[in-house]
Amino acid sequence: MARPPDPGDETVVNPEWTPGPETRVVVEERERTAVVPPRRRLPPLWPWLLALLLLALGGVGAAFLLSGDDDESSAPTTQTTVVRVEVPALVGVREPRALELVRDAGLQAEVRRRAGNKPAGVVAAQDPESGSRIEDRGTVLLTISKGPARETVPDLIGEQLNQALSDLQGVDLGSQVAQVFSEEPSGVVVRQEPVPGTKLKPGGSVSLAVSKGPKPVPVPDVVGQQVSEATSALRKVGFEVNIVPVPSDEPGGTVVAQNPTAGTLPEPGTKVRLNVAQERSTGATTTQATTKQATTTQAATTQAATTQATTTQPPAPASVPDVVGLTQAQATKALADVGLKASLMFVPSQQDPAGAVVAQARAAGATLRRGESVQINISVGPDQVALVAVPEVVGLSEQDARSQLVSAGFRVQVLREATDDPAQSGTVVDQEPQRSPEAGLVTIYVGRSS
Repeated sequence: MARPPDPGDETVVNPEWTPGPETRVVVEERERTAVVPPRRRLPPLWPWLLALLLLALGGVGAAFLLSGDDDESSAPTTQTTVVRVEVPALVGVREPRALELVRDAGLQAEVRRRAGNKPAGVVAAQDPESGSRIEDRGTVLLTISKGPARETVPDLIGEQLNQALSDLQGVDLGSQVAQVFSEEPSGVVVRQEPVPGTKLKPGGSVSLAVSKGPKPVPVPDVVGQQVSEATSALRKVGFEVNIVPVPSDEPGGTVVAQNPTAGTLPEPGTKVRLNVAQERSTGATTTQATTKQATTTQAATTQAATTQATTTQPPAPASVPDVVGLTQAQATKALADVGLKASLMFVPSQQDPAGAVVAQARAAGATLRRGESVQINISVGPDQVALVAVPEVVGLSEQDARSQLVSAGFRVQVLREATDDPAQSGTVVDQEPQRSPEAGLVTIYVGRSS
C-alpha cells in the first residue's frame, strides 16, 4: 500500500499527467524510491503544416473560381506556334508526280477527277493555289483531268441531210459529206462513219454518204429502130418515152431523131423524145375501065393505076455553134437558128454563174442533121440543187402551154419550129427540159407551117 507523501518532499505531481513508464530513482540520502514523471513532449507540427497547405490550395481554387467570367479575353492563353508550309505548283503536272510533291511539302492530297481540256491524268486545277501557305499536314485539293469529254455519235442513216447536220451540231460534232449514187431518194443519208454510238471528242467529224439518186444510165441509141423497139429499149433502162411524128423520107414508124442523144446521162425517169417518121401519104388510084357491051363478053380493059407519092428531102446538115459561156436562153436559140435542139443537163460549178453554159457535148463546127439535139451543161452555181418535174405541155396550144408553165413557177422561152403538118401549127411540138431547177427556164417549140 502506498505511503502518504512526505511533507518535506518537493516533488510535485502534475494532476494532468498520465501514467507512463515508471522511472525508478535511487536517492541515497533518504534511501527510498520515488516515481519521477517523464519530460513533457511538445505537440507535433505536421498537422498544422498540412492544414496550412490545404488552406492555401483552397484559397487558390476559390480565387480561380471567383475570377472566372464570360470574357474569354481575360482567360489565360497558351501561346502555340503554328507551322505553315508553301503549297507547290501542281497544275499541268501528272498525277503521280503531283502526289509526290504534296507529300514532300508535308501536306496531304485529296483527289477528284473531271473531264477537261488537259490530257488525261494531268492536274487541271488545285486548291489552294500554288504559293499559298497553309498549316503543316493541311490538305490540297487536286482536280485530275479525265481528258476531253466524249460525245456519242447519233444514228443518222435514213435522215435527210439537213436534219443529220442539225443533229451533229447539237452534240458539238462536225461532218464531211460525200454524194453517192443510191436507190434511196436524193438527199438521204445512206452511210456514216464512225457508226452510231461511237464516242468522239467535241468537234470531231462524222463522214456522211448522201444519196444523189440512182446512178444515171446512158441513153441507148435508138435512131433507125422501129418505134416499138425503141420504146422497149428505153423503158427497160428506166426512161419514159415521148413520141413525136415528123415528116421523113424514112419508112413510117422509124425513129429519125432522139432527145436526149445517145450516150448522155440524164436522171433516171427522164422522158426521151423520139421523132418518128410519119407514114407516107399515097394519092388516089384511078382506074378507068372501059367495057364494051356486046353479044359476046369482051375483056375489060383496065387503065393502069397511077400512084402519086409525096417525098421528103433528107434533112439538111447543120453545123454546131459554139455556145459555151452563153446563157441558157442564148444557147438554146443559137442551136435552134441552125435547126438543132438543146438537151439540157444541170451541173454545179464553182466558177460559172447560175444559168451559164459550161460545156457542150458536140464540139463547135461538128456536122449534124437538122433536128438532132446537142447536150449542153448549164451551171446551177456552186452547190447542187434539187430538180423538179416540168409539166408536160406537148400538144397544147402556145397560150395554154405558157399559162400552165407560168402557173407552175417556170419562165418560158418560145421558139418556132417548121412543120409540114398544118395541124401542128400553133401547137407545142417539143419542150426542154423535162426536169429543171425551181423557177427555171423552159423552152417550148411551137409548130409553124412551112
